[in-house]
Amino acid sequence: MKSLLYRFVRWCPGAAGLWLRQKMFPPLFRSCGKGVLFGRFVDFLSPENIVLGDRVVLNNSVTLDAGRWNLPGPGITLEDDVFIGTGTDITCGPFGVVTIQSGSNFSSFCTVRSNHPLTVGKNILVAAYCKLGNGAGRGTSPEQEVQAGPKKDKKTVIGNGCWLGVRMKLIEGVSIGKETIVGAHACVETDLPPYAVAVGRPAGIIRDRRVD
Repeated sequence: MKSLLYRFVRWCPGAAGLWLRQKMFPPLFRSCGKGVLFGRFVDFLSPENIVLGDRVVLNNSVTLDAGRWNLPGPGITLEDDVFIGTGTDITCGPFGVVTIQSGSNFSSFCTVRSNHPLTVGKNILVAAYCKLGNGAGRGTSPEQEVQAGPKKDKKTVIGNGCWLGVRMKLIEGVSIGKETIVGAHACVETDLPPYAVAVGRPAGIIRDRRVD
């Protein structure tokens, strides 16, 4: 991964660089679908533990880190038509399967880190600088997680069709129901039901989207 050729391809600008990355990067992964686009300065740690679906877009300076994953199966899965914006960092811990389902879109400089299973549902819009999972705080170190082992009650789930505002935080082990909107700068510390609109630190529900 640190060869001169890899570093050249990682840096190479323009259409030539895009073409080279499309040819050279897919074989590195556990599996990689068709039409995947890799921006410049994209980094992968343990790509053999990463699965990419069809038409995934990884913009410039994205990091996918599955280096501490130590269970069977992939540590990070990006399903079809997922877009990951510039500077976003996705990291799975020793037991932290990270799954981003089809059609979801992450803006720039987001952080997704989890020592336990974290699932982002379908067609979710995540604004810039959001932090999901262990990166949002209240997490434990990878060394502590290895000693303690996996915990089923620590799953983090974001339901289909949610909108997450700029700089929001979602604490590891907390879930958001489908079609929920979370406002900018909110911190989600307890579970939110489907169709809610939530704002604040900690986030509180101000209305139900199904009520006029």
